[in-house]
Amino acid sequence: MADAPAEAKAASPTSKGLLRTLDNVVRTHPAWVLALVVIATLAAQAPVLGHYFFGDDFVPLADIASRGTSEYLKDLFLLQDETPNWRFLTGLFYLGAYETFGLTPMPYLLIAVIVHIGTAALIFHFLRQVTKEVWLAALAAALFGLSPAAVPTVGQVTAINNVFGGFFLMLSIVLVYEARDRSHMALWAGGAALAFAAAIAANESVAVLAPVPILVALWHCSDDGEATTRGWWGRAAVLSAPFAILGSVALIGFGVCECTSAAEGGSFDAGSHLFDNTLIYLGRLLYPVGMEPLGDVGMAHLIAGLVAAVLALAAFIRGPAPARIIVIFLALALIPYLPLKLWSAPRYVYLASIPFSMLTALVVWEAASLARRLSPVVSTIGMVAIIGVLGLFVWQTWSQNRDFDEFTSKWEALAAGIEDTYPNLPAGSTVYVRGGSLTGPLLQCVVLPALGEVIWGDTKLFTIASDSGETYGARSGYPVFLADAIDDGFVPAMLSINEGEEGVTLLPHVPPDATGNLCRDDVPGFP
Repeated sequence: MADAPAEAKAASPTSKGLLRTLDNVVRTHPAWVLALVVIATLAAQAPVLGHYFFGDDFVPLADIASRGTSEYLKDLFLLQDETPNWRFLTGLFYLGAYETFGLTPMPYLLIAVIVHIGTAALIFHFLRQVTKEVWLAALAAALFGLSPAAVPTVGQVTAINNVFGGFFLMLSIVLVYEARDRSHMALWAGGAALAFAAAIAANESVAVLAPVPILVALWHCSDDGEATTRGWWGRAAVLSAPFAILGSVALIGFGVCECTSAAEGGSFDAGSHLFDNTLIYLGRLLYPVGMEPLGDVGMAHLIAGLVAAVLALAAFIRGPAPARIIVIFLALALIPYLPLKLWSAPRYVYLASIPFSMLTALVVWEAASLARRLSPVVSTIGMVAIIGVLGLFVWQTWSQNRDFDEFTSKWEALAAGIEDTYPNLPAGSTVYVRGGSLTGPLLQCVVLPALGEVIWGDTKLFTIASDSGETYGARSGYPVFLADAIDDGFVPAMLSINEGEEGVTLLPHVPPDATGNLCRDDVPGFP
């Protein structure tokens, strides 16, 4: 990649005739190309708009419903809310969306799709400015916008912090790059700093990415042909300082308070799993189909992860400054999630998919340039392969979004069905659903009680397997309701009373004085 273009020395890998005409149209009308990328991304992500809320989505909504606006805002800022991370901007979004749309998920998800498309547009703009190549920029934007690696992040309300974080981070990078050549550089630098602060407030792990806009500023200022006479170090310092300050303050603050999930020794740790996680995450980026549990790297992602690592290393060693910065971007985006040792999730690679799409586009561009020099036939085969990969991405993104839609439909059936069964309940009630597909022990800790609060207010919801026989005696007068999941609906059931005790049956891991939002250590399957 030694000759990869910072100023686009290589010609477009296009053939003569119609392709040359198309190439000229693309170069003179880049907005048309971006519009096609936007349309394709929107089409691939369309199933997202039909999703319902899923699992953890109910937790922040219940937090808002139970605390009230002012109390929620205070606890959100002081990290006393139910979310175990400081995501103030994301919390503000939850508050505004819940107050405006309630339990109608489509507007939440439409905003996520729009922001995702916005990030793709920023990638397009950035690479077009850096390389002066519309095709290359369009490929990077399309790879990001269409990649199944973004599933189900874009389609899950809980994961929208990653979508917001990626957008504001990319916005800060674009503003830093543009600032050098603007007459009011300080204003652009201030906008970049605000965008980066917003990225941290949306997703606190972005703080580790502060070196990326700093490196962009240093490279772009030093790349100025008149740098030696205009004092580029001073301009670079003005652009870089806010990111160094914001990143340092955030990382030190989170480290001192030990108030985020990263401080939990049971979830984060160093060890051999760091290497496994690296392969799983890189493998998911290159081959975005499925995702193994931590510590169990599948063969497909093992090979894909090793290939991605080799390509990234080669780009860093041989590539120009932009390629090296992108590789650093990729590494830093993965670092916050490598120490995890209990679970993995596709949303952990969303931030990394931004630099990965740019890196992949640069590598493909180099390969296409080489193919064009070798033979027109090889060049044509390469173009067909690129189109085929993008087509596979669209299909996989659509298909995986449809699969996730089936998971969310189970939550929609539970929420709508149990509310129809018990539309009005007295305050302090507890509702048990016996049977159904959502009876996992971990769901009883926070998620299902939160759903109960969202539906009825001061009411907790739990589920129990249809064959469960263990009981607890409840306090006298404790309002408890039971429903059996039968076929596609719920039927109110009679409550059995323990012999010799007043009260009704309760789940074995929920004591009689339970008030919700708890998970005891003796719950089967809970670590």
